[in-house]
Amino acid sequence: LLISLWPLKLCGRSTELLSYIYNRVQIDLVDQRPKKDGEFYWLLQIKDCFSLYVWLHALKNKTADGVGGRVSEWMGYCGTPRIL
Repeated sequence: LLISLWPLKLCGRSTELLSYIYNRVQIDLVDQRPKKDGEFYWLLQIKDCFSLYVWLHALKNKTADGVGGRVSEWMGYCGTPRIL
């Protein structure tokens, strides 16, 4: 499960402004155990600090393999940010 939210429209922005996208991202784990959805207990949130674009990944657990796999999958899709 992947949900992406794009609140900022970047059409017509300068190239210099667009260079800040994916410069810095924040990664958080959200505990959903009280409101679990089937077998998914955790949400991995990855947010671009400049554009406020958010990716949500549903996780079954918060092990290093599960979280690291999703983060590396995200980096394969979006590229490596300068500041993580």
